Amino acid sequence: MQLTQDGRVAEGGLDIRELLRVKEDENHGWWMWSAWYLAGILLLVTKRYAKKTWTLSHYLHAILGYYTLIVTIVWSFKVIEWRFDEVHYVFGTITLFVTMLGSLSGIFTVGVMKFYNGDKDWAEKEKVEVIAKIHRFAGYFMLLIGNITIANGCFKYFDGILQGDQRKLLGFASFFSFVLMVIIAEAIYRIRNKFSLGHIKTPQVVDGGKF
Repeated sequence: MQLTQDGRVAEGGLDIRELLRVKEDENHGWWMWSAWYLAGILLLVTKRYAKKTWTLSHYLHAILGYYTLIVTIVWSFKVIEWRFDEVHYVFGTITLFVTMLGSLSGIFTVGVMKFYNGDKDWAEKEKVEVIAKIHRFAGYFMLLIGNITIANGCFKYFDGILQGDQRKLLGFASFFSFVLMVIIAEAIYRIRNKFSLGHIKTPQVVDGGKF
């Protein structure tokens, strides 16, 4: 509100929603988005789609994994409430523990592979494969549940705290753009593999055992 020259009271043009903003919640959202959307895409790329530069991708994947883990733990505990009466708290708690599982399984995978040699018993290799599968599926689930949590948290903040702010749709835009990028990357990856292996013919056995 403001006082005009003729003594009347008029609206000052201030958006009430600016007064409702919670800086800590916004910082929490941005950091989590950087961990699960930006770093999440790069985690997927470095492990699945950039195999030609395996060594570089391996170290980048590890760094991104540590970043996601640290950001998730730090910014979860800054605003955490151990309650399950709202969807966002449920998804957030699940994401926290799945992220820790994915990171720890990744560390164990690297550790076991480092001490494994081909001359060891086959059971050692089997252990590596089991841990690697846990890491892979935990990672995929982390990216999915993490980005769902972002969409839900964005909607909760803008629609609830900021009372119906239209920016609540940004969360859904973030989620669907993430899914779309993954679909496109996977399609390109599979098409390239199909064409690169298309010239290789599988030997077929004919009568008499001759090829």
